[in-house]
Amino acid sequence: MTLFVCISIAAFVVFAYAHLVGALVFETWLRRQSLALKKELDASDNIRVNDPQAVAVLACSRGVAPQMPQMLTELLNQDYGNYQVYLVVDQSNDGNWELLNAWKTKHDLAQRLTLILMSSPRLTCGLKCSALLKALEQVPPTTQFVALIDCDVIPRRDWLSQLVEPLRKTEIGVVTGGQWYEPSKGWGLATMVRSLWNAGAIVPTWILANPWAGSLSIRFQDLADSQLTEQWGLSVVDDGPVRQCMNRLYRAIWFSPHLIAINQEPCSWTFVVNYVTRMMTWSRWYESTFFRTAIHAVITLLVWLLFVLALSGSILNGHWDAVIAAATALGFAAISMFTSYLFVRGAVYRAVQQPPPALPWQFFLVGPVLIVVAQAVFCWAVASALFRRRIRWRQATYIVHGPQRVRLEKYLPYQSSQRNNGQSI
Repeated sequence: MTLFVCISIAAFVVFAYAHLVGALVFETWLRRQSLALKKELDASDNIRVNDPQAVAVLACSRGVAPQMPQMLTELLNQDYGNYQVYLVVDQSNDGNWELLNAWKTKHDLAQRLTLILMSSPRLTCGLKCSALLKALEQVPPTTQFVALIDCDVIPRRDWLSQLVEPLRKTEIGVVTGGQWYEPSKGWGLATMVRSLWNAGAIVPTWILANPWAGSLSIRFQDLADSQLTEQWGLSVVDDGPVRQCMNRLYRAIWFSPHLIAINQEPCSWTFVVNYVTRMMTWSRWYESTFFRTAIHAVITLLVWLLFVLALSGSILNGHWDAVIAAATALGFAAISMFTSYLFVRGAVYRAVQQPPPALPWQFFLVGPVLIVVAQAVFCWAVASALFRRRIRWRQATYIVHGPQRVRLEKYLPYQSSQRNNGQSI
């Protein structure tokens, strides 16, 4: 066995073991974060009923999201006493505006929901940023807090109170949650790959408290003081400039494990590649830690390349002791990385205090193999993000030359597809 083969196999084993250690560290951190949050909430006054501090909840819809009725039902049934919901509806040809108005007439008995039609979006930012700015035009100046929610998030009854309570501490500027993608039932290979990638991506994302606008709260006054509304008018994505704006006010971003949203939508292979690439592109433009992500991608690619070269060279040269060692290392890596996924998944469900659903048996069969696919998609996405300028997202096309250099190139009313590709907002 040559020195090159030994080094390649050793690097591969260390790489796999690092994933396992990272998952265990994440599990411990998430448990401590949950305990810290519980301690803070127990020590604070209960503000869930008839609170004088008004909250405006902003949501944006482009096309008919399958979860919309359930999301709105739960959103209008929060245990927080003083809030209004502003839902901006992008123009579409699928009858979304008419459906939502009919739903509001039937279900919004307390008149908490305001529907706003957006027909002329800004050309210098993303559609969601345009929608948020249009919604803010309707928010009264007496509002204390603003909460953002995606239309595929099903909020628990205490979602809004959990989102707002940490803002009672002046040093906290933003409270945010996160999203977990659950594998679909059966042979949904693309959905499995998305979940495997998600398990690796959320570890640094959540520990670093990178904001996610799917569940996010901020003080109404801080929107102006931090110049976040100005940044939204120039940004392609809403949560991208949040950290930079909070840094201006010297305020922290608080990650709340109780605000993790579970997404069980199936998706296609095209969606997975485009989604991961888009996430890496946003990270490149808006996150100072992207260089670490790029280094991780390079290390991942080099480790696999060295291992494949070592294994193939050993087979061609008939060095069967090296082949056996490489095969053993491969088995260890597959078990370690798949176990890492299970640790992360278990930690997520403990944080949201829900029993994890049973994984499909097919996932245990192909999951270890699909980890390689997930890592390949990740490396491709990072490489693509370095050069990507044209982004197609929700049937709109953008030209992006920088964090504040965005142009809406193509915009048409949304055309919904009969096939669910996991693309609802």
